[in-house]
Amino acid sequence: MGATNSTGGWFGPRGLASIVFALLAIEELGGSEVVGTAISAVTFTVLLSVLAHGISAGPIGERYAARHGDSEPADEDPRPRSRRRID
Repeated sequence: MGATNSTGGWFGPRGLASIVFALLAIEELGGSEVVGTAISAVTFTVLLSVLAHGISAGPIGERYAARHGDSEPADEDPRPRSRRRID
């Protein structure tokens, strides 16, 4: 498996998928007692995912950039450039 696949797999939409599955479960289960437990589990999963991805984003991004250094570096000025000439 390549670095791009591994990186994409790690930063995939886990939190979003958890929220969608929770909404589907709520719709199916209605006012059941298990809904509260399911919502707690989904909330914990999403928060843990945000924490893990936030901590690992810098090191994984740097490692990925080091392996794929053939791309052009970003401009020093992040503002969008206009193509119009101002005289």
